[in-house]
Amino acid sequence: MPAQTQRRPKPHASPLGAVPGAFVNLSHNLRYVEAGYLASMDAELNGVPALPATRDLLAAFHPVVFHHLAKKAGLPVAPMRVIEDEEEIEAPCRLVPAHQYMLDHADAQTVRGAARQWNSVSMGGAQPVCMYLVKGKPFDVRSFLGMTTAAGKEDLVWGVWNLVHVPLVRLLGYQDGDDIALTHLEPLRLGDLTQRDLNLFAEVSERPYSGVSWTA
Repeated sequence: MPAQTQRRPKPHASPLGAVPGAFVNLSHNLRYVEAGYLASMDAELNGVPALPATRDLLAAFHPVVFHHLAKKAGLPVAPMRVIEDEEEIEAPCRLVPAHQYMLDHADAQTVRGAARQWNSVSMGGAQPVCMYLVKGKPFDVRSFLGMTTAAGKEDLVWGVWNLVHVPLVRLLGYQDGDDIALTHLEPLRLGDLTQRDLNLFAEVSERPYSGVSWTA
């Protein structure tokens, strides 16, 4: 049975255009000025279209920037506040570093539990932290080229792909009934894809890109 084509009504141009020899960056180490980021930067400096571009990496993995852009694009995002002192913590919450040097998060059901995570997430109190007040059950969805095997999350994944063209990425957030709220994105390792994911990834990679979707 052929894989189902995911089509979305909002068109956008191919992230790589028609230039041959494009560089697709599947590195997991995509933190600012780390190996994956520098690989995309090196490609761009040499005139090679890179996927993801460095500006997409900054937009995707700086949680404050991503929250602003996602909200502006109409994606469902969880309420977020940037805090600089553990005395500001409320719970239940998710804490995410409010900078691009550390890609991690901590969940806590109580203020005491969040306070125990504070030192690590804030890098010893040196960096601000994004605090998301959460409701519902957490989700962690794998996205590859705007596609996913997670039933019911196809539109969300495609919306994020439209916003930041990161080939492999995890979408994290919370779901309460039918209500979905994104918190942030984290890189996805190629090795973390299931065989089902890999089969769809390989199949989608062979499809032509119509400007609206990957078409069969």
